[in-house]
Amino acid sequence: MAAVSGFMLTACTTLGPDFTRPEVPWLEEWAARPQDLPAAQEPAAVAQRAETEQWWRNFGDAVLEQLIGEAQRLNPGVRTAGARILEARAQLGIAGSTLYPQSQQVSGELLQVGQQRSEGPDTDFTRYGAGFAIAWELDFWGRFRRGIEAADYNYLASIARYDDVQVLVAAQVASLYTTIRTVELRLQIAEENAALQKRSLEITEHLFRSGNDSELDVQQAKALYLGTLATIPELEAALRQAHNALGVLLGRAPGLLPELGAGARRIPRASLEVIVDVPAELLRRRPDVRAAEMQLAAQSALIGVSEAELYPSIALLGSVGLSSTSRDWSARTLDWGVGPGLVWNVFDHGLLRNQVLVEDARFQQLRAVPGYGSARGPRGGRCRGRLRAQHRADPAARAVRAGGAALAADRYHPVPRGAGRLPARARLAEDPVQPAGAAGRQPRQRDAEPDCTLHGHGRWLAGRAGHTAAR
Repeated sequence: MAAVSGFMLTACTTLGPDFTRPEVPWLEEWAARPQDLPAAQEPAAVAQRAETEQWWRNFGDAVLEQLIGEAQRLNPGVRTAGARILEARAQLGIAGSTLYPQSQQVSGELLQVGQQRSEGPDTDFTRYGAGFAIAWELDFWGRFRRGIEAADYNYLASIARYDDVQVLVAAQVASLYTTIRTVELRLQIAEENAALQKRSLEITEHLFRSGNDSELDVQQAKALYLGTLATIPELEAALRQAHNALGVLLGRAPGLLPELGAGARRIPRASLEVIVDVPAELLRRRPDVRAAEMQLAAQSALIGVSEAELYPSIALLGSVGLSSTSRDWSARTLDWGVGPGLVWNVFDHGLLRNQVLVEDARFQQLRAVPGYGSARGPRGGRCRGRLRAQHRADPAARAVRAGGAALAADRYHPVPRGAGRLPARARLAEDPVQPAGAAGRQPRQRDAEPDCTLHGHGRWLAGRAGHTAAR
């Protein structure tokens, strides 16, 4: 018996495929090359990789750092993701326990037994017994090991999803914070423009009454002034909506946030050195890609679990028991048993084989869109193309900014009185929501799509913040 048990233990195998990372031919060659990254930014690219975990510190805004820290602690989605880590860790502990004897039971009984006879004396006595039983299903086909492997990958995937939620929350808080600061600045500019346009309207009316301007100029100045006043309620509503959305992210009741009223009201800006090209590690660093890879590996292990169900389960069984009665306490009975057991679901009518096909089909689904394969494939290609285009577009963006500054200087020059146009002050306030001179800038194309840059640890946000401040 010991020899048979030893043979079965040494003959264990592991069914199912071993997970290997899908091959992406272009991924290993994707790196920042001299033609992709400006020479002045190459040292900065290496230094910035160590600062991606807390990218929002590059903005140097204490209020933003406080809000992101609070959101990462108190956001309901973050707390839920943390609870799922605890659940996955407990599931891993449950899976690990299957390598040991699955059933270890101690039993005991103390019974008062009696008989009443119509003829003859009644009898009664006390019976007691104690026993121990053990059942150990051997992991002969690797079913339990594959289950532990799947639970381990699910645990790692839950950690990656937690990191993903942290990145999402930080990006959303920073985006809303930038929106609030931008709307505040636009509201301030609109109020200043309204004051200028009101003064321009008064000057135009005075000139009209003195015969130096036409009624058309008065109507144009009045329309411009009223149009600017109409934008102020819209901006105030947008500001309240952004405050409410940020409050929800922080786990608070909707309303104005007192933190935003303190300190300097400025749009967060980061230096251009923060916006650097990234190598292929960008995809490996993204938490959602790591979670997809771990989930794919867990599903691969479940294929082995289902394949093991096709074969018999072999277990070692054992029990021992002691019993006696009050009639003769010295007469005790010892029962024991030990040996192997086998259970094989032979006639399943294709149930188990189809279960293997189900698990394999789920694996193929995760490998295709919208799972791990797409994150490393077409979506990664879009990230690569957009990020490379960003560096080629930077000189053009600087040229556009220079042209906008020149146009702004030109717009500040007064025109002769007889030109038939609005006075200089009215022309300075032509745009009701942007500073005078900003109209010369062309809208800059978005550097990258949100799905490929949101998890790039916020580097896209630096570009958005800088561009918004320029606006």
